[in-house]
Amino acid sequence: MISFFRFILWVATFVILAELHSGFLKHYLHSLLKQEEIEAKVEFLDIDKVVIRTPSYKGLPLAKVVYIDYEPSALLRGEIYIKKIKINKLNINNIERLSDMLNSKKKASKSTKLPLKIFIKEARVRGVYKKDGVHKLYLTLKDATLDYVKKIYLSLRSPLGNARLRGFYEKEHLYLKGDLFPKKLLPPQLTLPRAKVNLHFFNKKLSFALFVPEASYEQFKFTSTFIEGKYDFKVVNGNAESSISTPYADAMVKGKFKYNNNFSYEANLLLDLKPQPIPFKYTTYKKLNAKVKGDLKKVFVTASNRYLELKGNYLIPSNYFNATLNLKRLHKLLKKEFANSIPPDLTLLVKAKGTPKKINTTLISNYFHANTQYKSDHILAHIEFLKKYKKFNLPKLNPVQLDVTLEPLKVKFTSQVLKGEIDKKLNAKLFFKNGSIQARKYPRYLKVNVDIKSIKKFSKEINKLYPIGVIEMDRKLFLQARVDPITKKYKLHLEIPKKKHKALEFFKADLHGDLNKVVIDYYALLFKGHGFYATKPSRIYFKKNSIVVDSFWIEDRIKIKGSYFIPKEVGRFSITTPSYRYSSIEGDITLATNLKVTVKKKKIDVEGKVEILDGVITYEPKRSRVVKDKDIIVVDEKPQEENQFFKENVSINVALTSKKPIQYKIPNLFILFQPDLLLYKEYQKELQLLGMVKIVKGRYEVGDGYFEFLPSTISFYGPLSDPLLELHLKTRKRSYIIFIDITGDMKNPILNFDSEPYLKPNEILSLLVFGSSSKLLISAAGGSRFTSLLSNLFVKDLLKTFGIKLDTLTLTASGDRIGFEVGKKITDKIMVIYKNDEISTLIIRYEINDYLEGEVIVGPQRSGVRLYYRKVR
Repeated sequence: MISFFRFILWVATFVILAELHSGFLKHYLHSLLKQEEIEAKVEFLDIDKVVIRTPSYKGLPLAKVVYIDYEPSALLRGEIYIKKIKINKLNINNIERLSDMLNSKKKASKSTKLPLKIFIKEARVRGVYKKDGVHKLYLTLKDATLDYVKKIYLSLRSPLGNARLRGFYEKEHLYLKGDLFPKKLLPPQLTLPRAKVNLHFFNKKLSFALFVPEASYEQFKFTSTFIEGKYDFKVVNGNAESSISTPYADAMVKGKFKYNNNFSYEANLLLDLKPQPIPFKYTTYKKLNAKVKGDLKKVFVTASNRYLELKGNYLIPSNYFNATLNLKRLHKLLKKEFANSIPPDLTLLVKAKGTPKKINTTLISNYFHANTQYKSDHILAHIEFLKKYKKFNLPKLNPVQLDVTLEPLKVKFTSQVLKGEIDKKLNAKLFFKNGSIQARKYPRYLKVNVDIKSIKKFSKEINKLYPIGVIEMDRKLFLQARVDPITKKYKLHLEIPKKKHKALEFFKADLHGDLNKVVIDYYALLFKGHGFYATKPSRIYFKKNSIVVDSFWIEDRIKIKGSYFIPKEVGRFSITTPSYRYSSIEGDITLATNLKVTVKKKKIDVEGKVEILDGVITYEPKRSRVVKDKDIIVVDEKPQEENQFFKENVSINVALTSKKPIQYKIPNLFILFQPDLLLYKEYQKELQLLGMVKIVKGRYEVGDGYFEFLPSTISFYGPLSDPLLELHLKTRKRSYIIFIDITGDMKNPILNFDSEPYLKPNEILSLLVFGSSSKLLISAAGGSRFTSLLSNLFVKDLLKTFGIKLDTLTLTASGDRIGFEVGKKITDKIMVIYKNDEISTLIIRYEINDYLEGEVIVGPQRSGVRLYYRKVR
């Protein structure tokens, strides 16, 4: 363009000089135009005004018209002084072609020099450039010579935007700076409101600097972007800096680029990621150092911090990528609630390669290996677990196969323990060998059905994966639940169907709640013929670190209330009832309780009182089985662990009283008694019983006779197995009233006999056994043989009334003291042992199932009711 201006100045000069020196200058102008191959129409409007119309070069139109206003008098000073020059419709496309032609073919001849100096006060140029639309140029030059332009103003109007530049020209150096106002850039997602630019042309080179205060591309926002570089009209080299903000991260970018028929770049990024709803701790991924390197065909990316490392490359033409993600400290990466569910030493390396349409991924860990393949919205995965995690025996699942359809979403999986499927709407089916779980999503809730064919077999299968223990209950289980996924509220129905001849014959419960509470609306169960239920709602709340039992009801009368503080493992509960009635074939008892239970880790402290308001005991042992073995039955000892825990960790201070006498009534036996007792135990000590049991009256019928209980007492002073006895009985034989007193402790009780009219003790025994007091009969029986005879007649007959038939019984006597020991298994479930030698103890043992056994003990050292968990069979 500058060459064209110079040409115009030459023409103007020659025209003016031609008027003054027509012969020489006309000839010189003609030679110059011919030499430059320029054609134009020159017209003098006045002595100081010239018009050049339609100048062209080798048939290429250069402009429409050129107006020149000059000062003729300057010629006298040896100068060409142009006051104003104006060029309309400069054809920049042809100027560009002309420049290329002149650069490709250098003239061998020397350039022509003008004999006069040229000065232009002002020049205005209007040009047009056509490429992807019409681009208009407006150029103003002030105070210009061939080597110097004091002021340059350049304005561009284009479909891409506008530009306003200003600058100067000095000794082949052109300096321009100004503002760019883009209207439309490619791609259209890019917006660039304003940019500042500095340009420096020199020696066929261009230096540039571009500052963009703000810009955006889709969700990316750029601020303070600075680009600088050099261009020698062959290669562009530059550097760039910018601050980038996205919804996911902020970044500081510094890089360099190069363009030489290909665009290549390299940049370093300091990423400041924003919090995301992912299971990773924010502090572990907030800061990342990244490096990007590539060109128009490929991209290499690396990003890392102390927790993770990412490497990858991407081939642009084929869309092929290869990436590796190394989660070096995965446990430290995850949030606490997620980290607690994975092994602390878990390592994970993820390798992925392929195209967006087909991706192969390999996951390598010290706990599992997995291979996945993605193709056409379909994922296939094969997983092999390598070792256990905590108590989860994960290798028992192997192999695990996943089949995932993305649109619509549906996941199918199979393993050795279970298989199933789940879809986008959370409709799911899980199938075990002995049960199934199905879930169906409705608009406002999720419905879940659990159907277990055998609890025992189901627990065995689960036990392979996690040691829950095998539940020895070959029973069905049905569970129905409705869950609101948003509010987390649920309703639950649980049922074990009826089945006779099972310990737990029936169970059913309805409850509802959410993440903060559970309300048991109703429950009912039948256990070994005993029914328990509650229709009053039981409410349990889950607070931050506590479980609060607002109410738990037993038979709508017994209320349990309290709380348990989880971090310190401390709980306090109360068990109260104003009047609770228990009625069954064993009896009918009404009682009131007020117990306080304190739990401190493993320590359990029970205190309070139990008052029997009214009661009739009718328990009668079953007579379904007679043991043929004549030896005394010996019962296995209980596991020491259970007894040791009770001894070490339980303390008791409970008063047991009755408001009025209690009846014990079965066929042939009636006793009216009233307890006033205290169950007392300290940590690491045995249970003690303090107080007494008053026997008001009673009657025992045996054979054709009877024994009547007179007011008596049994006193406890500590050891449960050794109370002090003061029992008084009487009976009538013939014309005699016989009195029997049993006193002393149970280890060595003393039996005293008396009668009205008076008889000796041996005569009383003979009268009781044979109905006669004959000394000859007693003498004939002789010593120990008579004692054995007495034991087999009297004691056997006494126990026969309870349905216990003894094959053998041993009775020992020393003076008036008598002792004996018997043992009998009444049924398959019940066993009774009674010892009366040095220590008198009565034990009733009841087998509930293969794992649970109950025991009632009355004795000087042990007394009470206990449950034991052990393998009996």
